Amino acid sequence: MATPSLSEMFRRLWAVDNQSRVARTVEIFGWLDLVLGLIILVVPALVESLLSLPSLTPQGTNYLRLAGLLVTGLGVLYIVSGRLNSQEFAFASLLDRPFVPVIMAILWYREILPGPLALAFSAIDFGGFLWTLSAWRAAASSAEGAGPPPLGAKTAACFFGFISGVVRNARTFHPDGRTFRATSVRYRLRIRASHGPPSDWRAARCFCASAWAS
Repeated sequence: MATPSLSEMFRRLWAVDNQSRVARTVEIFGWLDLVLGLIILVVPALVESLLSLPSLTPQGTNYLRLAGLLVTGLGVLYIVSGRLNSQEFAFASLLDRPFVPVIMAILWYREILPGPLALAFSAIDFGGFLWTLSAWRAAASSAEGAGPPPLGAKTAACFFGFISGVVRNARTFHPDGRTFRATSVRYRLRIRASHGPPSDWRAARCFCASAWAS
C-alpha cells in the first residue's frame, strides 16, 4: 500500500468524507479529552475545586498540569484518528479503554490518586468505550443485514411479480381478458408445436390468430 503525501493527509483531515458512526464516536471522545486536558492544564485550581480534591502543593499542581498535557495529547490522537475514519484505531481503543477503570481503582486503593479524580477518569473512558462498542455492533449488524435476500424470498418475489405483470398487462390492453387468454393459448400451442410436424405448427398459428381475434 502506497504511503499518501502529507498534503493528502491534511486534506483528508480537513474535509472528512464518509465518516462512519464508529469513527464519529472516536472523534467526539477526542474532543472531550482535549477540552478536559486543556482545563486541567490551564486552570488546575478549578479542577481541584470541582472534584473536591485535597489542597495541592505547588509540586502537586505541576503534576496535575502534566496529567492535563497527557490527556490533551491523547485527545488530539483520538480526533485525528476519528476524522481520518481509522477503523484500526477505533478497534485499538476498544481494547484499551476498558482497563482504565481497573487501573484507576488500583491507584485509588493504593492512595496514589484521589477518589473523585479516579472516578471522573473512569466514567469518561468507560462511557466512551460503551458508546464506541455500541456503534461498532450496530454497524456490523447493518452490514450483515445488507446481504442478499434468502432464496425463498427471491422466489416469492419473482412469482408474484410475474403474476401481477400478466394480470396488469391483460387488464390494461383488453379489459375482458383476451390478452391473457390468447397468450395462454399461444404458449400451449407453441409447446405442442415444438414437438409436432410443421403442418401442426401452421394449424396452431391459425388457431392462435382466431383466439386473438375472438
